[in-house]
Amino acid sequence: MAAEVMTTEQAAAYLQIGVVALKRKAQAGRVPAAKVGRAWRFRKAELDEWLHYGGEVYERQVDEGLAIVMAERMAATKDRKGKPLDQFLAERRR
Repeated sequence: MAAEVMTTEQAAAYLQIGVVALKRKAQAGRVPAAKVGRAWRFRKAELDEWLHYGGEVYERQVDEGLAIVMAERMAATKDRKGKPLDQFLAERRR
């Protein structure tokens, strides 16, 4: 039986993927994980849910969420006419 909280090695064995691949997915936010100091930790329940929804679906949701956040950030850095905010402020200082 897998532990409730697993190390990278334990989670990789549980998911039947390589440790390096799992670390890359964790660093990219593509698999549910938490960093504890320098080590990654994985909750079995979250990994089970990730698997249930087919890992790829979770990864697409992460990508879509990131795209929305980036679009909002880009919009927030422009004035009403679509000009980059730093350019707008520089012109106003002249």
